[in-house]
Amino acid sequence: MDIRDLEIMPPPDQIFEVDIKIQPEDPVPPVQHSRYYLDDGDFYVVAVEDNIIFRVHAHFLRKHSNWIQSQALSVGRDKGNPLSLCESVTAEDFAIILWVFYDDSLERRASGKEWFEILLIAEKMQMPHVQLLALSKLKDLPVATDPLAKIAVQQRYSIRTQWAQDAYLELCIRPKPLTLAEGVIIGMPAMVKVADAREQMARASLDGRSRKRPDEIVARVISEDVSPDFEPPVPVTLGLSELFECVVEGSNVVVHTRDREFRVHRHFLEIHSPLLRQMLCPAAPGEWDVVEDSISLDVDGIHFSWILALFYNESLCIDLSPAQCVAIRAIAEKYQMDKIGAFATSRTGNAIDLIDKVKSIRHFHVPASSTWASEVYQQLCSRRAPISIDEGERLTPEILVDISARREEALWKKCEEYESAARDAEIVREDLETSLEEYKRLANSRRKR
Repeated sequence: MDIRDLEIMPPPDQIFEVDIKIQPEDPVPPVQHSRYYLDDGDFYVVAVEDNIIFRVHAHFLRKHSNWIQSQALSVGRDKGNPLSLCESVTAEDFAIILWVFYDDSLERRASGKEWFEILLIAEKMQMPHVQLLALSKLKDLPVATDPLAKIAVQQRYSIRTQWAQDAYLELCIRPKPLTLAEGVIIGMPAMVKVADAREQMARASLDGRSRKRPDEIVARVISEDVSPDFEPPVPVTLGLSELFECVVEGSNVVVHTRDREFRVHRHFLEIHSPLLRQMLCPAAPGEWDVVEDSISLDVDGIHFSWILALFYNESLCIDLSPAQCVAIRAIAEKYQMDKIGAFATSRTGNAIDLIDKVKSIRHFHVPASSTWASEVYQQLCSRRAPISIDEGERLTPEILVDISARREEALWKKCEEYESAARDAEIVREDLETSLEEYKRLANSRRKR
């Protein structure tokens, strides 16, 4: 310190403290999620780290999440007091879970990697039905992910070991053996299998005569595991005279059918039917969750309840009969429910013929490239019988022209395949004759010697 600074400092008895209070900055309000901030939602959830807020229906979260059931009833009921997501669950994670409840297509089609993520997030949020659904989807889907995580899930849920064979192989062919921390992740049984397979692979390398490949060794080692497979979710099954009943928490629309009334969420009626959206009274902002609307539909109550089962069944999967799908399809056609109609029509089996299926593809705007639509077109275009007069009268001119063009294209393609096969057969025949002539020439030359 410079001596000159001491000269201007006040004496100790004149030094005093100044209490300076710094006003904290106002917190930045959370941003509404782009998809899952629903107008008629009655439950608010915030992802604190991402500063994103969701507005959804408490019905699904309280029914399916044991963790949310353990929270105070007042939490999440107001935008000023939202429920904070549990640790390590991001806004993106929560949106993936919400997709399970709000998938517009009703198909719940996702990749193996996406279902794997759903399973892990559902574990954190304690959603047993979502976990079972994810596992039932994962059984038949390839999953490219961290091998440790995949084996851990396979062991934890008793999934057949062949499902995780690629993960076992990856751990077995890498240069370094398992560490203690990695062994803790996958568990003792899996750790023993990996160690066994690595030892056998090392012995095979030492023994130059062994022709066993690493994948064969791993397949044999893990095939010895006879752990039982997990129990898949039991789908909801309804008889033809059975009503689907469900108490919907936070319902805001009363639907009157010919013989029954149902309380449902406005969101599902509006998202699936532009006609019902027009029939419902518009609600002012902020009144969606406090004003109850009503609507009358000219349909049987049992048939309409089967549509509600698509949204509200607790097991998240349903097994509908072809006859039930035909009834749902009729309601969907009447009230412009394209995605519900497409979903039901694809499950009608032989209850409706190919012509009705083609009409449904057009009526419900099903993409022609979808698996189900492609199969329908393939069946109609590959059959030998032409389009009959009766069938043509059931089709619009536009659809009839399209079908005729598709059938003609299929026939020309088949002709090209036949011609290509014939050319290949001719080449094979010529090659065979050449080989026989060469064989005879060599045989004759040997006899002469």
